[in-house]
Amino acid sequence: MPQPSSGYARHDTASAARIGAYLAAWVPAAGLLALLLAAGAGYRPLRAAALAAALALVFASAGPGVRSFCRVVPLRPHWSHALVSQFAAAAVAGGLWAALARLLVASWGWPASPALAPLVGAAGALFYLLTAAGFYLALAIERAGASERRAGEARLLAREADLRALQAQINPHFLYNSLNSIAALVASDPEGARTMCARLGEFLRASLAQLGESGLVTLGDELELTRAYLSIERVRFGPRLMVDESIEPAAMAATLPKLLLQPLVENAVVHGIGSRLDGGCIRIAAALGERDLRIDVANPYDPEERRPGAGVGLSNVGRRLRAIYGEEAALEVTANRAEFRVRLRIPPPPLAAAREPGA
Repeated sequence: MPQPSSGYARHDTASAARIGAYLAAWVPAAGLLALLLAAGAGYRPLRAAALAAALALVFASAGPGVRSFCRVVPLRPHWSHALVSQFAAAAVAGGLWAALARLLVASWGWPASPALAPLVGAAGALFYLLTAAGFYLALAIERAGASERRAGEARLLAREADLRALQAQINPHFLYNSLNSIAALVASDPEGARTMCARLGEFLRASLAQLGESGLVTLGDELELTRAYLSIERVRFGPRLMVDESIEPAAMAATLPKLLLQPLVENAVVHGIGSRLDGGCIRIAAALGERDLRIDVANPYDPEERRPGAGVGLSNVGRRLRAIYGEEAALEVTANRAEFRVRLRIPPPPLAAAREPGA
């Protein structure tokens, strides 16, 4: 019989530990309720303990519902709405607990104490609020843990992305094409060959410099690297490769993870322009809104020539965005018969506390 993986085993152990801790927390709560029933409602200790145990068991079984309600009504950003909702839920929980206590006492044939309903109702409301506070704390710890795991994943992906970017930019195929173009120009256009060598050197220098920088760079710096890459590809594609930039001035100073734009443009060149005999125009647009930085890279392409699925560059960019920003960022890909478009949405620094680890 196959054995469960260690990851599943750890998850099951952690879940069992959480359930055990939750149930253990109800032991002193049941003891406190028993004391209140004995002192306030006049029940003998054994009866008070039995009633308290039954009520605590029912309340404890409703814990998953309380947890779900805490998820649906988070404290942030509308904490006043959450407090009103939780106090209303506490009143309902106290009333239901009091009704259950009276039902149990009647079914067991015990005398009904006038203090039973108000005492159990008040205790139920208090216990509900304490349970909700505990779940809010647990959810906050979970979010912090998820953020830490995402940060660790981002550190690994950042290193992996650096290596992939370097390999994508200095791979043998790219260098072969560039050097082959230089060799072809040496005899016919020596000046062009020298220009090509200079551009290739500038691009390699800029690539290596970015790999050694912090996790975030400005869009202006990223565009400079992208333009250096395009200047080399223009030698190979000539007039078949055209570029149209529409960049808002305010967006130039916005920051984004390094080496994020260049893979998208490289994807447009390789899978878009390279698949068409007449080439085409790559359109790069960027705008800084109130909530995010939006970057569009669009190119004509031949749907029959393009291989199915996203390329390594697109996949890597999407994974990095998810690791760094979670759900706050997005990579959107749309395509029709004539155009392939990629849109990035990245939170600006004031809204995005996330910063690529490893910086």
